[in-house]
Amino acid sequence: MDPGHRWSAGAAVRLAVLVGAALVSGGCRDDAAASGGDGGSSGAIDASSSDDESGGDTTADEPMLPGTDECRPPDAQLWPLSPLQIQNSVAQALPGRAHREISRGLSPYISPGVVFDNDPRLLNASPQFMAELVRRVDQAVDATLSDDPSRIASCLPDPGSSLSDACLRTLLSEWAARVYRRPLFDDELEALEQFHATERDAGDPDLALRLLLRRILSAPEAIFRSELGDQLDPEGFSMLTAEELADAVSYTLTDGPPDGPLRAAAADGSLLDPSVLGEHVERLVQTRPLDVVESDAGDPYQITGLMRFFSEWLDVDDVRFESGTERTLRWLANEPMMFLEQVLFEDTGALTTVLAADYTVWSRTLADFYGREERPEAGTVAPTLDGRRGVLMQGGFLTSHDGITARGLFVRERLFCQTITAPDDADMNLPGLEQDLEEQEGVDLPPREVRERHLEDPACRGCHTQIDPLGFPFDGFDPAGHVRADIDGFPIDVAGEILGTTSTDGVVAGPTELVTTLADSADVRACFVQQVYSFVHGRPVRESDTCYLESLEQRFEQSGGDIKDLVIAIMTDDSMRLRTPSLLEAGD
Repeated sequence: MDPGHRWSAGAAVRLAVLVGAALVSGGCRDDAAASGGDGGSSGAIDASSSDDESGGDTTADEPMLPGTDECRPPDAQLWPLSPLQIQNSVAQALPGRAHREISRGLSPYISPGVVFDNDPRLLNASPQFMAELVRRVDQAVDATLSDDPSRIASCLPDPGSSLSDACLRTLLSEWAARVYRRPLFDDELEALEQFHATERDAGDPDLALRLLLRRILSAPEAIFRSELGDQLDPEGFSMLTAEELADAVSYTLTDGPPDGPLRAAAADGSLLDPSVLGEHVERLVQTRPLDVVESDAGDPYQITGLMRFFSEWLDVDDVRFESGTERTLRWLANEPMMFLEQVLFEDTGALTTVLAADYTVWSRTLADFYGREERPEAGTVAPTLDGRRGVLMQGGFLTSHDGITARGLFVRERLFCQTITAPDDADMNLPGLEQDLEEQEGVDLPPREVRERHLEDPACRGCHTQIDPLGFPFDGFDPAGHVRADIDGFPIDVAGEILGTTSTDGVVAGPTELVTTLADSADVRACFVQQVYSFVHGRPVRESDTCYLESLEQRFEQSGGDIKDLVIAIMTDDSMRLRTPSLLEAGD
C-alpha cells in the first residue's frame, strides 16, 4: 500500500506515538474532568447561559464560518475501542464462539458517573487493562486454531506444518487488513513477515503462527481507531480518511467493525462522497438491531450502537430493588429497550412517542410485575396499565432513578441539559431532617411538607428548587416502580412545576401531564439533539459546536422529532467528516 494513498506516513507515526502515550498514562482523567466529563453531569450547554456568550461582533444575520469560537469541528483524536467493540472486532476475525468472553466483566472507562461511556479521554487504556484484554484475545486465538483454523483462512496448514509464503501473503493482505480495517503499509507487511520468519526459524511453526495472529489482533491499529485525518481542507481542517470515516460510522452505530459494503466503499474511496456516506449511514440506522425472544427464558439483548445510546441516556443499567427477582430485574431493564425498538422501527420513530406513548412491549414477567391478568408472550405490543405514558413511567426507569430527587434530576439534566452541581458542604441526610422536624412538631409530617420545608434551607434551595418540582409528579410510584396512593398513610401530592426553561415553564398536575408536556417541548428536543451529538462525538458539547447544533436542531424540528433522521444528520454532517488538527504536528 502506498502510504500517501490513504493514511499519510505522518498520521501513521502519530498513531503509534499517541497509542504509546495512552498505554503509559492510562488516560487523561484530570484534563477530562476539567473539560466537563465529571460527576454524572450531561456536560451539555447550561440553559442558564445567555444566548450569546461569545462576546464577539457577530450578528444574527452573519453566517458563522468554520474556525470561529462558535463553529469548529471536533478535535482530531484517537479512540480506544471498548471491550465490547474489541470483542465484536475479534468476532469478525475469528468466526465462532471463542471471542464471547473477551468483554465480560471489564469496565470500559476509568471515570464512573459519566453519561456516555465512549468518551475517548475516559476509556481505560491503562497497561493493566490492556494486558488483560490482550490475554483474552490470545485465548480466543488459541481456541480458534485448536478448533478450526480454516475459519481464519482456508490456506492455513495442518498442525506441525509451516505456513507457506503464499498463504502468509494472503493472511496479511486479506485477514490482517480486515483486523486493521485498512490495507497494510509496505513496511508493516515486511515487519510482520520478518517477525513470522524469526519465530518459525526457532523451530515451532505452530507457535510462530499463533504469535503472528496474536501480534496482529493486539496491535494498536487493531484496538484503537483514528480520527486524525489526512489531507487538510481549504479552511485548514483535517479531513477524515475513508477508512476512518467507515470506522466512525460503524463503531458508533453497531459497536463493531465495518461490514463488507462499508469496507468496500472505504477501499475505493467512494465513502468520501457525501451521498454515498448518507446511503451507508441510513442503511445501518434502518437495520433493526435487536431480536425479541420468544420466552422469558433468557436475556434477549446485547445492547449495542444506537440502542446503547438510549440505555446510557436513560441510565437503566442498574435496575434493582429489594424484593426484585433476577428475572424481574432483567425484564425491567429490557422493557425500555424493547419499547424503544418498537418506537424506532415499527412506529413513528419520534421523540414524542418515546416520552408519551400509551403502549409498551410486554412479556409474562412484566405482566406479573405490573399486575396484568393476561400474561402475553415476550414482544407483545399492547396498551399500558395505570395510565402510564412513555419510557419515564416504566418500571425500569423508575427503579433505576429511585426518589423525587433522582427522577427530577434526570429531567433537569438529561431532558433540559441543565447541569446541577451540589455544594461540597450540602447535608444530604433528608431522613435526618424529617426526624428533626417531626420531633419539633410532635407529630408525623406528610412527606411533601418535609420536602417543602427542605426547600426553605438556603443551603439546599438553590439546587432542589430546580430538581424537586420536576420529581414530585413521579412520587406516585414507589422505589420499585409500582403505583402507590399514599406514603405511611399520608396521601401523595403529585403536582409539580417546570421552572427555568426557555419555553416549557408551567404547573403540571401529575406524571401524565409532565411527560406529555416534555414530549411537546422544544427545549427537550433541543437538548436531545445535544445528547445524541455528545454520544456520537464522545464528549460533552462545547461552544464551538454551536453552528452544527443549530443546524441539527432545525432539521430535528422540521422532521417532527424523527430520531433516526437526527442520527443520519449528525453522522453525515461536516462535524463528522472534519477535525480540528490540534493533535497534528505542524508541517505534516
